[in-house]
Amino acid sequence: MMKNVPIRPKRPGSPLRTIVIGRLSKPKDTDEQTEETIESSYAFAERFLADVYQGPLEIRHLGEQISGMVADRASILGAIELIESGQWDLVLAEDLSRIYRNPRHQYIFVQDCVDAGTRLICVADVLDTADDNWKMMLGAATLRHGLYVPDTRRRVRRTATHAFHRGGMVMKLKFGYRKLTREEAATGEFGPVGLRIAKRPELTKYLLEIRRRLMETRCPARVIEWLNKAQVPTGPYVKDGIWKLGILKSLLQDPILHGTRVFRRTVYNAVYRTGLYRRDPNPEPKTEDYPEFAHMTREEQESMLEAVGWEIDYRVTQPKRESPRKCVRRTQSIWPGQAATCAACEGPMLIYGDFLKCKKSLKEHGGVCWNHVQVDLQLTRDLLLQWLLEKLGAIPAAKAAMMDAAWEVIQVEHEEKCDERGRIENEIRQLKTQQANLSSAIALGGDLEGLVKHLEVTENQLAHWRGKLEAAASDAGDLAALPDRVVLEARAPEVLKLLLDTSYDFAGVIREFFPTFMIQPIQTLNSGQVYPRGRLAFCPSMLASDGGAATEVVFDLFRIPDPIRLKPQIVAARARVPRPTLRQIASELDTNECVEITLRNNPTGSCCRERVGH
Repeated sequence: MMKNVPIRPKRPGSPLRTIVIGRLSKPKDTDEQTEETIESSYAFAERFLADVYQGPLEIRHLGEQISGMVADRASILGAIELIESGQWDLVLAEDLSRIYRNPRHQYIFVQDCVDAGTRLICVADVLDTADDNWKMMLGAATLRHGLYVPDTRRRVRRTATHAFHRGGMVMKLKFGYRKLTREEAATGEFGPVGLRIAKRPELTKYLLEIRRRLMETRCPARVIEWLNKAQVPTGPYVKDGIWKLGILKSLLQDPILHGTRVFRRTVYNAVYRTGLYRRDPNPEPKTEDYPEFAHMTREEQESMLEAVGWEIDYRVTQPKRESPRKCVRRTQSIWPGQAATCAACEGPMLIYGDFLKCKKSLKEHGGVCWNHVQVDLQLTRDLLLQWLLEKLGAIPAAKAAMMDAAWEVIQVEHEEKCDERGRIENEIRQLKTQQANLSSAIALGGDLEGLVKHLEVTENQLAHWRGKLEAAASDAGDLAALPDRVVLEARAPEVLKLLLDTSYDFAGVIREFFPTFMIQPIQTLNSGQVYPRGRLAFCPSMLASDGGAATEVVFDLFRIPDPIRLKPQIVAARARVPRPTLRQIASELDTNECVEITLRNNPTGSCCRERVGH
């Protein structure tokens, strides 16, 4: 069929410009074998071309080792660009699966070749777009290759499950275990015959010591510090060989510590548009119990994790907790997250609870930085907002730019919340329909036990989505009541505060106004106390074309201690006649120990001014 239609270049007398596509799905043992496999697919296609065309050739090879389900591959994107240029005559492949495995993308690629006037031939599929029957052959080819994918997945899943229950499918090992060779597994010395993993008894003492320290201190950071100081070896897959919080938590939550292996905790669901996979927790993973694996009992492991609020990670009965940062990009944080850097080590200052801390100063990250100051997030936002409102009044262009950016953020967030509310309402409507259908089925006398159970699940889901709808309505807050930009300017202080405290997008606006934010530790001259000071570069010209240069802004990011803040009132109270007691002064000033501290540090009652320096 393909040989009945002669192959000719678009421009007579010029070489036949041919794109040969190759691809390899499964990785081979070496790069050389991978290259040889792709080259063999090129050779197969070129032998066919040599039989049907004897003129001069210009061939471009495009191939790589990647799944055929992936849509945006480098080789395919390159081929599409060449085809759309209209300068190439022929696309040649061993079969259609070398181009794509997803029928959706196969159809699109072939039809794009036809639209561009570029002939496509898939030799093994007898597919040639120059033939009148190419549509029928395309349908047969997509059906044939499409059937391979689910069949292969089923066989791989079946084989992997069987191997797991026989002791195989040993993936990345954690601290306390090692992988056995096939010869060791065949002896049965370390457990059932075929088991490919074994406990390392010499490491049990470290796990028991971790448990003791964790229950005693209830502080994983201290345990991590001890592990690194004692140079306790990490698991074989820890690249830098340093204990960190994620590594310790993953180890201690693993049920293998009390003798239970878990397999397929995560289900990979294909995203057909891109060919990539979405990772979802598996509600029913495979488990096998091996008492010889246990470093401690299940009760001991649970009590250890309970001391720090963790749980054993079975993923069987425990639903995955929804992260507060779900659907939030890693590049987004409420200001000053991802904006501040440490002046001592130039490392990032990250959000931990209600404070900013230098990442490199924490024990779980090595503790290499001496800057241990903690920056109060809310205080930092309040100080910035107070200064910003005063400054914007003197720079009309910058104020207009700030208001424009705030209004745009409000509009975007309002649209997103409306979309989210619509999605939630749609889920509620579907669940209500399902609830009504189940109630009708129960009334008609169906399988009562199964229907009642299903109805209970549906009602729980309905209650969950109704709660989300109430939360979405309350989240709208005052921003939904802003009709236009004029009202925004009239309510600028409260609106900017709300955006600064809650908006990820507005944090990006603030980072443009303040591109530099350094946290510098400072020490008082009369004590060893260290406090944080913020140095920011204010650049209104980043968003407002006023031509102004950057201005350095300095904030003392700490609250003045009560003994210093109340010193004038305390001294004045002590000087009164009759002289009040310390308890009376403390009650009058609504404080407590600051009176005693102030008088002890300054018994004469004379006023002194505290100076702060570097």
